[in-house]
Amino acid sequence: MDTPNGKKTTPSLVFCESLFWIAVLVAVALSISIVVSLILIDFVHGNPNRTKGNAGMMMIFTPLIIFIAAPIGILVVFSASQTVQGLMMRLLHPRFGRYAYVFVGLMVPFISILTWYCYDYLTPTDFNLGINEGADWVPYQHGINLKRYMAIFFAQGFVTIFTLMYFEAAAYYRSRKAVVLGALFLAIVIGAFLGHRQAINQYQFINQSSR
Repeated sequence: MDTPNGKKTTPSLVFCESLFWIAVLVAVALSISIVVSLILIDFVHGNPNRTKGNAGMMMIFTPLIIFIAAPIGILVVFSASQTVQGLMMRLLHPRFGRYAYVFVGLMVPFISILTWYCYDYLTPTDFNLGINEGADWVPYQHGINLKRYMAIFFAQGFVTIFTLMYFEAAAYYRSRKAVVLGALFLAIVIGAFLGHRQAINQYQFINQSSR
């Protein structure tokens, strides 16, 4: 498969590139959410439990940590499913063209199960050792249920949609930058929304502690 600049590429490589961009987008969204929540909590609402200097340091260093940890987590969780879908596209696209997108999309409900178990067993989900949890503390139970499946299904769906859009741009000589920039704008909006919601949730605890 040729790109607009004349370089050779493959569906598998394009799928790998898209996963890299997904990792960047997730890191951007999480970083924006942290910065927005800190601005609203500490500089707008006023947080008596933390100095503005400390909040400013958190706004600088927390995104740096996120940009290291989030991409690693994304690669661990989604690499297996992305590899399977990339191989499917490599096999089906030369024969069926854009109809291959349908086959890849139909695989999302099944690929999501693979994605879940990569998350469940390859990431530190059981990091809480139960200290100070009391007698009712129950250790983390590995496995999948309907709530977990639906959460990972929607996450995998977003990853697959972005990947197919990125592949479409690469395969049919369109700008991949437009796809990335559009997704970047969406990531910023989502990050700002999550940061605002987190700040609203924290206001009640700040008000209670200041009484």
